[in-house]
Amino acid sequence: MITWNTAMIMVLSRLLRSTNQRFRLTRWAPLTRGAVTILLLLFLLLLLPLALAQGKVYVVEKNDTLSEIARANNISTRALARANGLEDTDLLLPGQRLRIPQRTTDYTVQKGDSLATIAEKHGVSVEALVEINDLNNPDKIRVGQKLAIPGASVARRYVVKKGDFLSEIARRYHVPIRRLARYNGLEQPDKLNIGQTLFIPKGKRNRPKIPSLRSGVRQSLEQIRVKPERWKYIVIHHTAKRMGTPEGIDYYHRHERHMEHGFAYHFLIGNGNGMRDGSIFVSHRWRRQIHGGHLASHRLNNISIGIALIGNFTEHNPTPKQMRSLAALTHYLIEKCHIRPADLQSHREINPEPTRCPGDHFSMGGLMSRLGYE
Repeated sequence: MITWNTAMIMVLSRLLRSTNQRFRLTRWAPLTRGAVTILLLLFLLLLLPLALAQGKVYVVEKNDTLSEIARANNISTRALARANGLEDTDLLLPGQRLRIPQRTTDYTVQKGDSLATIAEKHGVSVEALVEINDLNNPDKIRVGQKLAIPGASVARRYVVKKGDFLSEIARRYHVPIRRLARYNGLEQPDKLNIGQTLFIPKGKRNRPKIPSLRSGVRQSLEQIRVKPERWKYIVIHHTAKRMGTPEGIDYYHRHERHMEHGFAYHFLIGNGNGMRDGSIFVSHRWRRQIHGGHLASHRLNNISIGIALIGNFTEHNPTPKQMRSLAALTHYLIEKCHIRPADLQSHREINPEPTRCPGDHFSMGGLMSRLGYE
């Protein structure tokens, strides 16, 4: 088999020899030969990149068929015909030159795959996959189906090891955890198998700058002895009141709700009405590392950190300073207590009994985006 650029070099070298012979006896031969040689070399330099982009060339032999040539080069008959402008795929002549598109690799369709996710994994377009695989319906691919992938740089791969969590892998590669889960068709992101191969999405996305806790708050928290294995969830609430203070909430929980330890949450974030906007109150429950009283489940209260924001988010949004402090606090707790980002949840998501808390104006997706997990 002869490549396209090799063929071009052979042709141009013959032209150079012919030019030298033609001008050998003329008076202006040296000048003319030099000029023509330079022009031909420039022509060659301009053609080489094009030649390399065109792939290799196959010279048709007697009894060759287009399907056999396509199969031998791991491409579809349709793609080979299109690359060479062939309308009649049965008509091939010995000596005819065919351009072979870039070689492909094989990919086996997995559960949860779509043509779009496969294209993204391999850095190619959906249209290229449809064309090279002769797909009549791009929406219909089946598990186990073999697809040809046009030559492209394949997405990075990661083999799951003992003790791996999807959140840690996502953080390592600077990829939002939910994007990584969707990219690999994971219906249960918390269940990974040792030896499982994960594809890492291409195109490093800039992680948002996560705000840090104020030095005074961080110093106060660092003095508290925390057992990381003690806590499994972080749960976000609103107080459902426009105003509030730690003392007022403690009184209500202790005397009206008859809670043994009073104040039900581990943390409270102010909105400027009763507490400074964005300020963080650390309750006795966190200082003493005791269970919360913010969920309708004794089991969940034992393993869940409760954070409440003052405000009624069925009527209005949390303040920007509240969201900044919430992002800083949750980021600190996730790192400190080794909590998976997927286990940062709203009261509504985790509570065994129906509730609207923390209200329709509070966005868990917005919080996850601030933390770089969405």
